[in-house]
Amino acid sequence: LTLVKAWNTDELQGYADLVSLGTPDFIEIKGVTYCGESKASSLTMENVPWHEEVVSFVRKLAEMLPDYELACEHEHSNCVLVAHKKFFIDGAWH
Repeated sequence: LTLVKAWNTDELQGYADLVSLGTPDFIEIKGVTYCGESKASSLTMENVPWHEEVVSFVRKLAEMLPDYELACEHEHSNCVLVAHKKFFIDGAWH
């Protein structure tokens, strides 16, 4: 799931419904990467969420999904991994 600020960051319930329907093991949520101006896109740097905004989105989403939890994050990549809790065994993610 790629977050694009001002495009899809307010659709938490829809994404929670989609996850509940598909019951994936893992969900990678990342901020969009801006690659410069293009006639094919109107995106700007204003559409790139800060890592803290991505983490906030993920925490809110996980609150809506009792079987999922934030498993790890990589700030430099602006990426967060959400995992099904069945992979959290003996206090560690597997």
